[in-house]
This record gives sequence, structure tokens and C-alpha cells, in this order.
Amino acid sequence: MPTFALIPGIMGTYIKRNGVEVWPIFHGASDDQATELTKTDTKIGDIIGSIRGFYEIYDPTVNYIKNNTNWTLKKFPYDWRVDLLTTASLLRQFLDGIQGQIVIVAHSMGGLITRHFLESGNYRNENITDVIFAATPHLGAPEALMRILGQTGLGCLSLNPANFARMAKSAQTFPAGHQLLPAPGRAFFRTPPGWTVDLYNGKFMPTDTAFQYGVGRAAALHAGLTGQIPQGIKYHCFYGDSIDRTRIAVDLIASNGGLRLNPNQPADCFALGDGTVPIWSSSTQRIAWSTITGCPSDHIGVVSDGLLLKFLGQLSGAAAVAAAAPTLALNSRAFLPRSSANVILDLRASPAKIDGHIAISPADNPKAVIGDLLPVSTAAATDFLSLWVPMPSKAGQYVVKFIDANQNVVQSSPCNVVTRKSAAGARKRVAETVVAS
Repeated sequence: MPTFALIPGIMGTYIKRNGVEVWPIFHGASDDQATELTKTDTKIGDIIGSIRGFYEIYDPTVNYIKNNTNWTLKKFPYDWRVDLLTTASLLRQFLDGIQGQIVIVAHSMGGLITRHFLESGNYRNENITDVIFAATPHLGAPEALMRILGQTGLGCLSLNPANFARMAKSAQTFPAGHQLLPAPGRAFFRTPPGWTVDLYNGKFMPTDTAFQYGVGRAAALHAGLTGQIPQGIKYHCFYGDSIDRTRIAVDLIASNGGLRLNPNQPADCFALGDGTVPIWSSSTQRIAWSTITGCPSDHIGVVSDGLLLKFLGQLSGAAAVAAAAPTLALNSRAFLPRSSANVILDLRASPAKIDGHIAISPADNPKAVIGDLLPVSTAAATDFLSLWVPMPSKAGQYVVKFIDANQNVVQSSPCNVVTRKSAAGARKRVAETVVAS
């Protein structure tokens, strides 16, 4: 029987230590929990379906395959901290154990693992016909550098800034974090006149041995991403294009004869993307795509976007491709108190008519509702609904949800409400010179 093989992204697999779950961690990690994630005597569990029952990760994709196709589903949970070259070898063993046609669905970092397996000379399985890449950072992401340096990282399924940086200091345990850095040759720094910066020449944070080790592993990964697609396999690209504050560059300013991070990153360092990966990385023209589709979803949501799910139905040869749930996306992940969020509902793969409402809940209390419900209904077929929703007045983490007429949460997206002062305080300022003269 044909098989869909689901390869999750970074942080997409449960991790336990001494029988206690140490990942996922809701609202970011405490120092003690982050320390647990630097240990090697851990065990991995299943891929993460949802967080606290209301923010869905891989459940929509899993359920769609099970309920709307007659194909087998195989999941590939893995330790998302270890070197991706090691994981690529494990993926080869996993796929070798599957009989019949295989279609790979690879999300985010899972796409890099898949490409290395296929393109670096390890491929020997003639059963793979298609690979679907969902929000994969083929050329890396500048956001990864900012997280490694402890500048960003707040989110529903993410370490907080200081503890992501803390994990990155343990590069032997967590080289995968560095392997998401922009690829060699990718110019993504904004610098003063007369300066050019190469992440891979040893001059960026030259005294940080953990960082230099991680950069070396990133170079090794990209050396195996040749772009040579094995004969008989088609590559399909699904990328997110809903969040206009996606980091595309990192701004550096002069300091003590060298350069350091600009604490006030200018507007031209951001553009449209999925909130984590720029479009130039997730849909790079360096790859000979068979199909390419933009999705109005954030980084996590691309893998369960209605257009992607409908494509799975088409590949599986279903007589009638079932309609997928509307996709909900926000124009940003962080909002000022009482500001307005643009909520986009993508109905292209959904039923012709919908009826329900938009609600905002505290992330730690999903049954509570902040403010008024915003009714949503369509009397005729339409592709998109664009709505403006007032954000709460109190800083914190929230979830924006589309709830149908039967009171079921159909889609949701996390976000942060932050004051300008708290946003600045959440970052660990990198005051030292990070680029040697």
C-alpha cells in the first residue's frame, strides 16, 4: 500500500528524561528545563500533534491523511537537537523499511534532513515518487542567528530567547540549531559602508568556540544540499507568505573597531514570509520545483494549510478530495496593546460556506475569551476573508481562534501582546563586538 511519510521540523518531537517530559514546554523554558534539554541521556517520543489541546501542530495533517485517503501514514520522530547529517542517515534506514510507493511530507527542518538524504549520495530507495516541502529553510534563516544570540524566540512552541541561546552554547548537543543559519554565500547582513561580513570565515564571534563549531556543521550540511534531485522524484514547494514581519536580514553597527548587533533593527530587515523563514529561502529558485504554492499561513501552519492537505488528497488518488478546514493566519506574531491584528481566513480548500466566529483567549486558559466575539459567515463561495480584530490591552501570550457554529475550534494561531518596554527587556543585549576587525 502507498505510504505518506511525515518528517516533522525542529522541536516537533517529544523528548523525555528520566521518564519526565522535558519537551514541549508551554510558554518557553525555565532555566532548569533548558538545562534538561542539554542532556544526552534522553529519549524521544512521538511527533507533537497539538499543544494543550488547542494549538494544533501535526494533528490536522495526520487526521486528514487517515480520514481522507486510503494510504498508510508513517511518522518519523527524531531528536531535533542532534546533527542533521546523523538524522539523515537514520531517515534512510526508516524509509528503507517501507514497502511500496512513498510520498514524503517534510516540514521545516525536516525538509533539510530529507534533502541531505536524497542529494548527498545516500539515496538508494527507488520507492520515493514525491517530496512535499512545507516551510523548509532551504537557504537557512536570519532568524536562526538572532535566536542563537538570545535576541528572539518567544512563542507558543519555542524556547525563550535566553534559553535558546543557552542551548546553543551546548553546540555539541544542539548543532541542529546552528544548521538553520543562512547558507554559505547568502548575503543577509546589513552593514555600514566599507564592511562586508561572512558568517563562515571565522570572524563573526571568533572567540565563541561553540558558535564556530555550529557554523562548521551548518557548512557541512549545505555542502550536501546539491540541488541534484534523484531521477524519478518530484519536489513540491509550499511556503508561507502571511506575516509581514519575517526577518530577512540582520543589521550590524560599528562598535570598538568592529561591528555589533543593532539593538534597533530597521524596517528593511523584515518582509513578507511565514514569520520564521523568508520567502527567498522557503521557495528558492535554486531548486527545480515541480509545483510551488504560496500559503497564507505562519511557519507551523504551512504543513496543515488547506491547499497542502488538498494536494495530499490529489496525490493519493482519492475519488473526491474532501474539503479542508479554513486556514487562519495573522499578519504578525507580536502586537502592541489595543492594536489591531489582521486575521486572514483562507477558504480556497474549504466548503463554499462557513459560519462561526473569531475569538481571542489567553494561551494558558483556552476556555476564557478576551473581548467580544467577531461573527464570521459567508453566503457564497469566496477565497479569502480579511478581518481586523482588536488585541487585548494587557501584555501576554494569546491565541486567536476560528470557532465554527458547533463551537469547535477549527483553526488557531498564537501571538504575543507586548509593550515597547517589555519587548526591549525580553532580549539579552549583545553589547560586545561580534565581528572582529
